[in-house]
Amino acid sequence: MRKALATLRSARVAQERPNPKMLAGLLSTLDDIAERADKQAERARLAAYVGGAAAAGGLVIALAAGRLRPSVAMQTVHRLVG
Repeated sequence: MRKALATLRSARVAQERPNPKMLAGLLSTLDDIAERADKQAERARLAAYVGGAAAAGGLVIALAAGRLRPSVAMQTVHRLVG
């Protein structure tokens, strides 16, 4: 992002028509930024799924072990889900 902003600032300061190489570099940098953001979003979704599965597994184990009443489990699920 810093690289893209620096390129834009240099084009503004120069107040001349940007050369094609600079525009290609800027577009490439923006593509890289978007790709990294997509990967971060995918990792965040995966972490949420894994966390949810772990929480559900914990509830199932607690229910099976008799350490948690079904009504308390449902209250917990509703609190977590919203």
